[in-house]
Amino acid sequence: MPRLSTLVRAAVALSAELLAPSVCAACDARVAPRVLFCPACATGLQRSEGGEPCPAAFVYAGPVAKAITRMKYGERADLGPRLGEALAASLVASPVTRHLFEDVDLVVPVPIHPRRLVARGFDQASLVALPVAHTLRVPRALGILERMHDTHAQVGLSRDARRANVANAFRCTRPAVVSGRVILVVDDVVTTGATMAWCTTTLARAGARKVLTAAVAVRVEE
Repeated sequence: MPRLSTLVRAAVALSAELLAPSVCAACDARVAPRVLFCPACATGLQRSEGGEPCPAAFVYAGPVAKAITRMKYGERADLGPRLGEALAASLVASPVTRHLFEDVDLVVPVPIHPRRLVARGFDQASLVALPVAHTLRVPRALGILERMHDTHAQVGLSRDARRANVANAFRCTRPAVVSGRVILVVDDVVTTGATMAWCTTTLARAGARKVLTAAVAVRVEE
């Protein structure tokens, strides 16, 4: 049975590759299965080395910025899980980072407002969070956080305006689920960390024992 299961998974993967060949997340050049960027785009990657405002796989620039923009505004929901796999790999790659996230109980995506969900057609943070949850072998908990206000996009706002934009924008819908647990909040892009900070505060007030954060990319302000 284990061998049959392996063969079935291989057949499914081959069929998927034939129907939808793997392409670069930034330029659509053909790449090997489970590869995110082609060699040309990969040369422009900037790995995130710091932990502020939260751990991230990449710096938001070049091919990563293009991939995230295509996902969110180019109807490329298929890029969400692939970017999530890159984030998951970065979290477990370093002994320090792996130790930080080994006690996580639940992975919670930063919520999207229902109005924006209807307009976009998918929740990008939820798609990113799924591979992270699989890698950490914990549930991805949807609906734990709710965005009560359809806040303005953070891009172009000053640091203070970003903080004011998301102040008290979230609520925890199921405090009993998070009470006493270690929660990892996941998003696609973080700039000042204002959104993550309010998500963290909301979950802590609901009784979470500890709240960690992570994102695919961090936008570095000059």
